[in-house]
Amino acid sequence: MRKAFTLMLSLLCAGAFAAASVRAEEPAGGKAAMGKPAAETKSAPAMKKGKMTSVKGEITEVDPAGNNVKVKEKDKEVTINVTDKTMITAGKTKRSLADLKAGDKVVAKFTEEDGKMVARSIRVASAGKAEKKAAAPKTEAPKAGAPKP
Repeated sequence: MRKAFTLMLSLLCAGAFAAASVRAEEPAGGKAAMGKPAAETKSAPAMKKGKMTSVKGEITEVDPAGNNVKVKEKDKEVTINVTDKTMITAGKTKRSLADLKAGDKVVAKFTEEDGKMVARSIRVASAGKAEKKAAAPKTEAPKAGAPKP
């Protein structure tokens, strides 16, 4: 009888511990966190504070005075703050905020800090192959045995 009681108590404690562990891992977007309303636990486009998020779309506006870039992805538009730590690249070339313009296709990675979306990197999509071919005309090498002009 005593062994059965000890076994039941052990299983009960293990179950309670497992339930508490699962509850602690619940995502912030699901239920309100510890006394905060649900609106305070959600951040901008489906992201948690400090978690890296990315947006792939087209720049709709560049604000050099405010160090902001607006990127539109399908049905949402995100305003991203650009800092001196933001890596802006086009291919292997480093760029600056001044090089960005409306219409550029970009992939921006950012985190939320103090209610702002802070860019970690902005990668400008390179020109398509057709544009590259048009920019650099193809020259043919003379064939072997062909007379030179």
